[in-house]
Amino acid sequence: MTTDEAIQRKFDFRGRMRNLPFYSRGPSTREDLATLFGELGFTTGVEVGTWKGNFAEILCNANPNLHLFCVDPWMPYQNKSQEWEDRFYRMAVRRLRGRNVEIVRKMSADAVPDFKDGSLDFAFIDGNHLFDFAMVDLIGWVPKVRPGGIVAVHDFDLAEHGADVVTAVYAYTQAHHVDPWYVTREVNPTAYWVAK
Repeated sequence: MTTDEAIQRKFDFRGRMRNLPFYSRGPSTREDLATLFGELGFTTGVEVGTWKGNFAEILCNANPNLHLFCVDPWMPYQNKSQEWEDRFYRMAVRRLRGRNVEIVRKMSADAVPDFKDGSLDFAFIDGNHLFDFAMVDLIGWVPKVRPGGIVAVHDFDLAEHGADVVTAVYAYTQAHHVDPWYVTREVNPTAYWVAK
């Protein structure tokens, strides 16, 4: 079974037009994606934008065999101080202690060269939500995912914090002829597709 077949079997999708995403009929969440990663036997992944480590913990719980790289600079932005970010870094380290996790405290673009192309089963991108950063994350991380792996981009919504993410994902999927691609049905959706 291909990864696309596994996705389509797990989630119920309504119709869509070519080059637009599938949306599941019922609720589907990024937590469901974490479960799918485990069901597919994914053992190596990256989370770009770890913050407090909440979703990294979910990824690890869904797949005890996972070796997860958590990439986040924990640097000040949007009027947040370094002290503020260091607090979240410590939270993430505590939350992920004892798990097969490597913390990579770097800007996303600075961490990309540390990974070989095709070396990851998945990339879960939840970094800076401004268009330029989202696009640089896509351009940098997509080649790191092996064929049959999954690229996922969180906060694919038109709310203030996600509108640039939506624009970046549409631009990337169109420019790279990504079809099919999918979107979870939740308050803060995740767009995702199978790497080719």
